[in-house]
Amino acid sequence: MDTKIVLLGGNSHENKDWIERISRLLPVPTHTVVYKHWKNNAQLINLDAESLRLEQLKPAVVFAKSAGILVTLKGVFERKIAPTYCIFAGVPLHWSEKNNFPLLQWLMKWNIPTTFIQNSHDPTCSAEELKELLNECQVKNHKLTTLRGETHDYPVEEVVNSIKEHV
Repeated sequence: MDTKIVLLGGNSHENKDWIERISRLLPVPTHTVVYKHWKNNAQLINLDAESLRLEQLKPAVVFAKSAGILVTLKGVFERKIAPTYCIFAGVPLHWSEKNNFPLLQWLMKWNIPTTFIQNSHDPTCSAEELKELLNECQVKNHKLTTLRGETHDYPVEEVVNSIKEHV
């Protein structure tokens, strides 16, 4: 059976088209999670509901952006999922703090092989801040790829190439 990659976008509904473009460009089967709050126009993702949905998918490989990273971290922390590899783009440190999501607790001693992709000056967490955070949380088995950028937007092509390296 081919590797199925589960794709999770960020919090805002604008991420839906972006994550679907990534799915179409990947040469392996994927499952794109469409968050419930995108359908009912709620402002904030329900991490409990989405981590339960992720648990049902039993992902081997996860690609997640921003809030999708939090869904994945929570699922692993609660031992609901055990992916063999993760690719995370745009860790939302400041946004998670603002919304009282315990990112640091979930990231503490993370040891699933993971590629982190972070823009150098992402306003939700710069690449330098992420590097310090990964060290502080004693994250093992990771690679940090820094992209030039001052936004929380991540180029589809760069993300797809990074995912292709691991499938």
